[in-house]
Amino acid sequence: MLDDVLDRLARALDGAYAVERRIGSGGMATVYLARDVRHGRKVALKVLHAELSAVIGPERFLKEIELTASLQHPNILPLFDSGDADGLLYYVMPYVDGETLRARLERETQLPVDDALRLATETADALAYAHALGVVHRDIKPENILLQGAAGAQHALVADFGIALAVQQAGGQRMTQTGLSLGTPQYMAPEQAMGEKAVDARADQYALGAVTYEMLAGEPPFTGPSAQAIIARVLTADPPPLATARRTVPEPVARAVHRALQKLPADRFTDIRAFALALNGGANDGSHDAPAASVEARTRTRVGRVLAWLVPAFAAGALIGWAIANRTTGAAADAPAALAITSILPPTGGTLAQRRSIALTPDGTQLAFVIIGLDGGRTLWLRRLDGPEAVPLGGTAGADVPFWSTDGRTLGFFSDGYLMLRDASGTVRRVCPAADATSASWGAKNVIVFTHRLGISTVGGNESACRLVVPRGAGTLLKAALLPDGGRFVYSLADTDSLRIATLDGQTVKVLPLRARDLQLAPPHWLAVSSEQDARGLDLVEMDWRTLEPRGTPVRLLSDMRSSGGEFSLTFGGDMMVYHAGSIDLPYLEFDEHGVLRDSVHVSGTWTIDAHREAGGVVRVALGGNLGGLWLYETASDRVTRLTVGDSGRPVDRRLGGVYPTFSRDGSRLAYMVLRATWCDVVVRELRTDVERTAVRIARSRGACPKLMQWSADEHAVVAEVDSVVKLVPLDGSPATTIVARPGRLWDARISPDGHAIAYSSDEGGRAEIYVRVIEGGTPARVSTAGGRWPVWGATNGRLYFLSPIGQMMVARVANTRTATVDVPRALFSVGTATRGIFTDRGTGFAMLGNGERFFVRQSPSAVTLTMVRPWTRLLHHADTASAR
Repeated sequence: MLDDVLDRLARALDGAYAVERRIGSGGMATVYLARDVRHGRKVALKVLHAELSAVIGPERFLKEIELTASLQHPNILPLFDSGDADGLLYYVMPYVDGETLRARLERETQLPVDDALRLATETADALAYAHALGVVHRDIKPENILLQGAAGAQHALVADFGIALAVQQAGGQRMTQTGLSLGTPQYMAPEQAMGEKAVDARADQYALGAVTYEMLAGEPPFTGPSAQAIIARVLTADPPPLATARRTVPEPVARAVHRALQKLPADRFTDIRAFALALNGGANDGSHDAPAASVEARTRTRVGRVLAWLVPAFAAGALIGWAIANRTTGAAADAPAALAITSILPPTGGTLAQRRSIALTPDGTQLAFVIIGLDGGRTLWLRRLDGPEAVPLGGTAGADVPFWSTDGRTLGFFSDGYLMLRDASGTVRRVCPAADATSASWGAKNVIVFTHRLGISTVGGNESACRLVVPRGAGTLLKAALLPDGGRFVYSLADTDSLRIATLDGQTVKVLPLRARDLQLAPPHWLAVSSEQDARGLDLVEMDWRTLEPRGTPVRLLSDMRSSGGEFSLTFGGDMMVYHAGSIDLPYLEFDEHGVLRDSVHVSGTWTIDAHREAGGVVRVALGGNLGGLWLYETASDRVTRLTVGDSGRPVDRRLGGVYPTFSRDGSRLAYMVLRATWCDVVVRELRTDVERTAVRIARSRGACPKLMQWSADEHAVVAEVDSVVKLVPLDGSPATTIVARPGRLWDARISPDGHAIAYSSDEGGRAEIYVRVIEGGTPARVSTAGGRWPVWGATNGRLYFLSPIGQMMVARVANTRTATVDVPRALFSVGTATRGIFTDRGTGFAMLGNGERFFVRQSPSAVTLTMVRPWTRLLHHADTASAR
């Protein structure tokens, strides 16, 4: 068999590489020593295993792997070449005349502390460089760390950089269908072992922590007789203390290693440089972490390729992960209540909605979830958990907040401002108005309780008349859930973070001694809660529903929920729990007029953007997000300045928050919106004098604030979109005037520089498209031909720019703004798949300078899977065990 592969390689690569002999094999590839004929040098030629090559296919693999060739760092082994040799996929790297870290560990078992720290630090430096460019290795292990130099002064070279990601990107769902997996169990972070697609740089930190542990202790932190046994320990056990294995390891080093090995990514170091610093005594176990942790490392990149690999490709309904048969190594195969943790990916071309978007049937056999398409449309999908496929449900367009009847035969949801019910035959019935619903619960007495814009209402399962039982005037209501008896419900008040219990007629009978903004029942006697103060944590409180009193103290169930504002998406059914942890922010990308990627900046928690070039050439970018605050970034100086701090939406200090920033024409002023509990402030900041004032206060409409788009021509007003209506809002508090009101939803309105026309995106034709209309009225002209969002006018060139759903920057010439005459648009360049999901997201898609000299493009939040846990009660056992330790 080996001779056959050598013969195929020799024939296919004749004239380019002379293949000499096989020198090793790993989980993904076999390595051959070869001579680069053209350059007369030895190279390592790595050939993917035949089954892996068959799964991936040459075109996808070669397209993905070429993106790793741009990595240039003294501690990274570069990629020379890649190709397809008679059906064998290969890549070529320098041949290092040395040994791997694995070979040295096999010979010495434990390394001197100084050697271990030097190699770990050099590896961390290589990883930090790649992480700054958005590349995660995903397979750090001793086999992929090569050693160069004489004994006692060896230096690390990280090999196979980006190969694991390229394989996963190219293989997609077929990887999971064939049972092939990426990563090595001893060094895989828990989130990677659980099959999460959105693995970030903290997984590499965990892997380097495991490698460092092994260099010091002589074995990895977790071992076992099988991959499944090792993964079970990775997910549930703590590594033995380093001090136990080796007393000479300095305490700060041991603390740093154990922090890098934390189960939850949020509990590890902020980044891998911080880990390296702590290893070398530069910090006390991470206490150096900056208080303003929302600002990530800002990185300059000089690459001419689109970073399409930053967001994983979606796999159609794939189920990945491992069934963990036992909690600890050596447990009996038939042990009761085995823990299974798996993941569900969204269908191709769709994104999982994040908040209140999933619902399990009470028996835990079927899962309904909301998928957002590339055009922003929402649809319910249904999956039986004993099968691998999910299917879309007809009649559920615009669906949100799904919930089930107690028998699991009827699915409730909200759409177009109404409560809807879909029975087992597929018939959908409109029940009653319910705008801006945030939760719903169907109880044992066939009564539905739901929270919406007006308060809390109830309706019988067979009725159509809804009754408002707790009006909004009682406080800012958030969520409600029926108790097991079906005759009472628990609800939350945001103003006080309090939880109350009321009867079906709205009479409060109990104020619970708990503080939470979000809640959900976990039958039969648990209450899941989260608070604004700890939005990433989710606790379970055991309740006595007879006395309505908590039993004991809350138990931490999850600690890495990334949904903002203390909200979560979690559902229980039978012994099954399914949750959505939320998404991770990715950087803004800066492209030049030719589509060359010039720069990137990462400020977490921001999702609205504007840019301006001043007369002196200084470019400023304003980045806004109510939770992340408002930031100002100057490109020339690489300086990011915080203008406001984050806001939870409560009526607190006026400087908090800040969304939809928009520069005045000369860049001297910045207008933005601050969200309050029941109103919104339009704030104007004088950038040259650093003075701000609240210009106008606007009442929330349906719970939402207007979206600021731009200043008016005379700068005495701002253009804002409110409830799909474009208005001109004077800054002196005068009444607003309507500019555009169209059927369907409307977004992104921008007035042309000459003031004669307005461009906007609307789904009045069935999907989001770009339209231009004369300000005075008339029939709008459709600009886009295959979908579009975020039109931006060129300053003086009479052109309109927008993004397409497939990630292309489009441009169309507007021949006459007085008649809305527009030419057919053309594609300027691709901004990559990393931006496609922003069609499903709020905010602004991009900002532009002048006539298209620079584009600042917002990427999609990273795709996150749904995680299924069965039986979820085992997590409580683990929590109790951890607290006992």
